Amino acid sequence: MAIHSEKAAGHVHTVILEFADGARQSVSCGEHEDIIASSLNHGLLLLSECRQGACGACRAHVDSGDYELSASVSSYVLTEADIESGQVLLCQTYARSDLELRLDYDSQLASPF
Repeated sequence: MAIHSEKAAGHVHTVILEFADGARQSVSCGEHEDIIASSLNHGLLLLSECRQGACGACRAHVDSGDYELSASVSSYVLTEADIESGQVLLCQTYARSDLELRLDYDSQLASPF
């Protein structure tokens, strides 16, 4: 796993999702929950397909915070340069502090249920 953290895991963190239309949504995320699972637990369905780090449908950019990115992310979907620039796949990203994430689609595409 690629670890981007200076803090120990073990807490619940606030994850702010900022959509392309400027809308913001926050979810709480435990250390063993990826961002997609946390969002689902809060009634928010984000864009995703495979949930295995292979398709890239859940790509986002980390604006601030510490996170852990699972090693199962396909190098065809995220290159080392993408990862170094803060690109992540939400299905394989685990919060290690409060996070601010930017999504490239409007909030209308994220379905509350």
